[in-house]
Amino acid sequence: MSVINRMLKDLEKRSAGGDPSIYQPVAQSSSRGLVAGLTAAVVILLGAVGGMFWYQYSSKAVKEPVPSVQTAKNEEQSAAKTENLSAAASESDNEMTESDAQKDVKDEELAALEDEIYGPDVPPVVETAYVEPKTQKQSQRTSEEKKPKVMRVQEVKLTKKQEIDLDRKAVGTALSMGKIDEAKEALRSMLSRDPANTFAREKLAALLYGEGRLAEAKSVLNQGISGQPSYGNYRLLLARILVEENRRREALAILTAYSPKAAKENLDYLSMEASLATDLNEPLIAVESYSKLTRIMPKEGKWWFGLAIAFDRQGTASAAKANYRQALNLGLPEASHKFAQQRLSELGGRK
Repeated sequence: MSVINRMLKDLEKRSAGGDPSIYQPVAQSSSRGLVAGLTAAVVILLGAVGGMFWYQYSSKAVKEPVPSVQTAKNEEQSAAKTENLSAAASESDNEMTESDAQKDVKDEELAALEDEIYGPDVPPVVETAYVEPKTQKQSQRTSEEKKPKVMRVQEVKLTKKQEIDLDRKAVGTALSMGKIDEAKEALRSMLSRDPANTFAREKLAALLYGEGRLAEAKSVLNQGISGQPSYGNYRLLLARILVEENRRREALAILTAYSPKAAKENLDYLSMEASLATDLNEPLIAVESYSKLTRIMPKEGKWWFGLAIAFDRQGTASAAKANYRQALNLGLPEASHKFAQQRLSELGGRK
């Protein structure tokens, strides 16, 4: 409307120059359209009021019936009013249609005139915000953040050695806390994985022996001897259990079934074998065992004394006398010293 008012003012200025042909038709057409529009609005308003009145009247007539004669008259009157209102409404509609058409024509003429004077309208410029493009790393990070996080459980399989090491630590922990049953269970677990594990077998047999469960201890050791017949410690532990059960000859048989070399690690084995052979009067076995002991510890008098007794019982007087003298030279306890001197005097002339 501001543009139209501006154009009208411009036309008035031009009309002051003495050319009424430019603005006179526009003023007349505008006033005529305005009158037509007002007339149409009044007619529509009257039609709406009449319609509402007729609707209310009809509803009331349905709810409260009146005598037939009066009803007929009212119907005739209302029909007449309706026809009048309809005719008036149609006339007003026709007038509105004509006025609207004239108005559209005039609006087009005004728009063309406005374009001629001021030029065509320039479309508004829409400003857009600058969005910085994401780098490849940012896009990758965003996509990774959108991805749902999945927890993965990976099974780690331990090696045989790692499992045995864990069992061995469990044994140490259980023993330090006095939990013997847990320690034995861990030892059995070690043996199930590695039957040749000497630590587990010896420790389990020792725990069973300490609890007085001798049969179970012997069973564990016999299984070890069957699998490792040349491992002397299994035989030594089993022989000690048999000696405690007063089964000395069986103990000697277990020891003599394996002949260890003369080495410090076999000192206890050979010492027990020699002692059992002497007590059971087995001089041949005793000579062999004590001979190995003198090679391991040549400066130990007791081993030479034991070897001398073994030769003496075997009936070899010269060998017995030589070993008695060697024992006395290295030193013996008082009782052993007296016995060696006595035997030397008794064997004096014998060869």
